[in-house]
Amino acid sequence: AVKDRAEEFQAAGAATMDAYQQSILSCLTPAYLWGALAAAVVGLVAIYMVLTAIKKGKLEVFSWYCFAVGILGIIYFSIQQGGLLS
Repeated sequence: AVKDRAEEFQAAGAATMDAYQQSILSCLTPAYLWGALAAAVVGLVAIYMVLTAIKKGKLEVFSWYCFAVGILGIIYFSIQQGGLLS
């Protein structure tokens, strides 16, 4: 009985490992890799721009941008979720 149970766990573990390996390999398609590279480049450029603005002390434009995007986000997600505006 113990041996049968151990074999069941071993089979379940092997199936889980196969599924894990297949999911990892499915993420290594060219589309995902290009997407990850694009996200990394855009993220680094954004960090560089914000740090440059901080060093120059010119955050007023950035603050207005954040305010506008925040308001638009609140409106958009309120409409989508059936919140305040629906």
